[in-house]
Amino acid sequence: MRCFRFLAFLTVAVLSFSCTPKLDVAVRAMTPETNKLGSEFEIFVDILNNTSERQLFNHLNIEESYLEGIEILGSVPGYYERYAVDIDNTINFSYDLQIDAGETFTVILYCKAVKTGQYDGNITAFFNNAFAHTSTPISTEITPVNET
Repeated sequence: MRCFRFLAFLTVAVLSFSCTPKLDVAVRAMTPETNKLGSEFEIFVDILNNTSERQLFNHLNIEESYLEGIEILGSVPGYYERYAVDIDNTINFSYDLQIDAGETFTVILYCKAVKTGQYDGNITAFFNNAFAHTSTPISTEITPVNET
């Protein structure tokens, strides 16, 4: 009987996961390939709403692996909340903004290079109270100031 309950629970969990709505939205991030230690730079995150309806853009999540050498100083538009999401090792930046049908919305992240090394990760945009999301990889190398 316990095995049956477990299998029933597992079936419901799999069906719930696989029934996550597919939304025709995309995220594209433009990061500099290299930056000098201590320099400030910008990341441009384009959020494309390819649907025929307005979508609620809730937040961006950036993997902590990318942020180990890069500090986010702020953004335009400004986020209203920032917090760690321990379950997936990301930092969440909350916005809750409407993006009109067929529009592209850009978030500019203001950053500072704080530690040398190669930093890679994903940036994920969440929509409609986190029922839909899309990701793209990001990568930046931080080099010492004295390197050319």
